[in-house]
Amino acid sequence: MNTSQSRRVALGTGLAGVLAVALGRTRIAAAATDPLDDGLTVLSDDGRFAQWVSLIHAGGMDREAAGRRPYTVFVPTDQAFARYPNGVRELLGQTGAASQEPFPDISRLVVVVRTHTLAGLHPFAEFAGKKTTLKSLDGTPIEVDATTPGSTSIVWSYRGGSGQATAKLVGEALVASNAIIYPVDQVDFHTY
Repeated sequence: MNTSQSRRVALGTGLAGVLAVALGRTRIAAAATDPLDDGLTVLSDDGRFAQWVSLIHAGGMDREAAGRRPYTVFVPTDQAFARYPNGVRELLGQTGAASQEPFPDISRLVVVVRTHTLAGLHPFAEFAGKKTTLKSLDGTPIEVDATTPGSTSIVWSYRGGSGQATAKLVGEALVASNAIIYPVDQVDFHTY
């Protein structure tokens, strides 16, 4: 290992510790994700988020997902997307051989991602034991209900206030250099 690599490992180890304390998690849990990796890399490396990553790529949002601006995102797992087999294909403009849409609806893709995303880093300690309502990047409210230990729900309000979609957190948050990623068990294409 050369000097540069040694510094990166030392920096990464120190940063992991700082993030672990800031997030209220144990050092072991935080070290599972290299905090030097950006949000897009962390999402791409975790096999649960292939559908979400495909939306980011198709929507041209790679630079933002990997960029320096911090964000928090509630990402539906592939298992959540599997409940709606045509949902992603519809967003990507691939709803069958006879589809008249040769290109994805980029504006809708961006709305989907922005509806699930908050500006800034929001560690779980910010939500623990209470209900917190924040505004998504799309301007719609996201309510995080962490009043029941071990069962945290996320509620998105539909655009225009005509309804809501609810999801549950499924697992620990993933920490990246620019993002906190919460895996969730639901995606509702009617909210967009």
